[in-house]
Amino acid sequence: MTNVVLFSGFGSHGKDMDEGLFDRYPDLNTAAADTLGYSIRDRLRADRGAEPLDSPSNQAAAFVVNAMKYRARREDGLAPDIVMGRDLGEYNALEAAGVLDFGTGLRLVRLRAELAADTNGAMAAVLGLTPEEIRAVLRSADLRDLVFTSLNTPHQSVLSGQPCDIARAEDILLRAGAYDVRPIAMGKPFHSPLLAAAAEKFRDALRGTAFGRPRIPVIANCTALPYRQERAAEILSRHMREPVRWHESIRWAADRFPQAVYTAVGDQKLLLKMLRQIFAESIRSSPTGATPGRP
Repeated sequence: MTNVVLFSGFGSHGKDMDEGLFDRYPDLNTAAADTLGYSIRDRLRADRGAEPLDSPSNQAAAFVVNAMKYRARREDGLAPDIVMGRDLGEYNALEAAGVLDFGTGLRLVRLRAELAADTNGAMAAVLGLTPEEIRAVLRSADLRDLVFTSLNTPHQSVLSGQPCDIARAEDILLRAGAYDVRPIAMGKPFHSPLLAAAAEKFRDALRGTAFGRPRIPVIANCTALPYRQERAAEILSRHMREPVRWHESIRWAADRFPQAVYTAVGDQKLLLKMLRQIFAESIRSSPTGATPGRP
């Protein structure tokens, strides 16, 4: 049986937060404080939603908490054969596969957040339309500067761009058949061309980073294919400025391992909801109606 482990991204540290994790993994708590210069635990207690989800401290917290949750699942018997992480969760997937150690992963998460700090934009999730339908609507409305940030499921995508364009697109997409257009509470348009300059600086900074050979396959967001050690720096740079191809990443595993079991680490509710939508679409399009996997 093939076990696929999925890591969630932004905001996962605030979902069902268990402070006992910090007592259970004091080594990670200490290592994070040494890298960051402050205690993640103390910052989470003090923040209480005061900072945006994509702030450097919240991104660091998401990485640390996901790493703790993953170790807890490993101790309960979880043995992954394939890993992938959505958005920021890709760094946890790389750490789980031995491509990055914990300290390096945390350092890179903080650095990418800092490099993106001067870039502003807006994001919105579009539910109920396919990417092809969204593209046609945006072309007809002359909203060509809006781009896909994430392709989550066959009928759920995320757009990014300037706030005025996102606001204008909302009503147009709803009238075109979307059943919801939901603004996302982040001011940094990750995974879009707006971060191209920051991505280049990030790539320069990655030149001195030592990447390990993946012990198990890590499916990259921007390619929906397994990481190769020699291309890790390039892929992480592209990860900042190219869309998350989550639907295709799940399909990579499902097509090769139809009976795979999927385990979500972090925001389980969101990840499992996306899985069900992806698999439901696969069942509808399959002549046999076979189930491609199970969470």
